[in-house]
Amino acid sequence: MEIVIALIVGLVIGALIMWFYLRQQIQAHEARARELQSLSDQKARDLEQWRTRAEEAEARAKALSTVAPEPDDLKRIEGIGPKTSKVLNEAGILTFAQLAEAEVDRLVQIVQEAGLRLVDPHTWPEQAKLAAAGDWAALDTLQDELDGGRVA
Repeated sequence: MEIVIALIVGLVIGALIMWFYLRQQIQAHEARARELQSLSDQKARDLEQWRTRAEEAEARAKALSTVAPEPDDLKRIEGIGPKTSKVLNEAGILTFAQLAEAEVDRLVQIVQEAGLRLVDPHTWPEQAKLAAAGDWAALDTLQDELDGGRVA
């Protein structure tokens, strides 16, 4: 009977040792899995940062490679003086062609935001269209009919 009890105690102790050992192995594997997942997540974040940086660099390179148009002398348009020309340039309107394509409402907004209350841009696109085409004679004729850039 003592042998049976010793054998049972030995089996219980062996089972406990095996249980602790297996539990330790499982915890070690789980810790390694968490570590690998963390490394994988970090690599994914690093990859996303590199993609973002590459996209930003590409956008900067594209912006730098875009050649700005040679600005025209917008003061040749009746009703545009040095101050108004500067305001238009700051708004991105540098050429006669850009001015010809601009909506009158947008031009009104630009000059109003700049505090230029006495300026009337309603004839500027028409004048700019002639200037962009190089039709200076037609522009002179049109400007002869204007008074300060306004229809007389």
